Amino acid sequence: MSDWSDPTSPAEVRLERETMESRIVCQARKQLRQCDHFRCHCHSIDIEYQKGHLVLMGRLPSFYLKQVLQTILRGLPGVERIDNRVDVVSPTGLSSVKRHASKE
Repeated sequence: MSDWSDPTSPAEVRLERETMESRIVCQARKQLRQCDHFRCHCHSIDIEYQKGHLVLMGRLPSFYLKQVLQTILRGLPGVERIDNRVDVVSPTGLSSVKRHASKE
């Protein structure tokens, strides 16, 4: 039997993993679009998934939305851990983003 017909070849395993990762990210985005809180904020959230680890990045206007975001995605099948790196930046100037000291 040649390597290309082996259903567990490294290339097929990688493709299956990438497909599963893509499916989980798509499912996460779908859940956000269905939530009233995130319909207008979906574009400001980036989602990455790898080996059970969901990473959330981007900006939201409140700490409340940051927590709701994590809660909504917590129950996704295949997600073992969520790393919520979303920054809170509100129109009032409050922010969770740390400023870098300027070098003079």
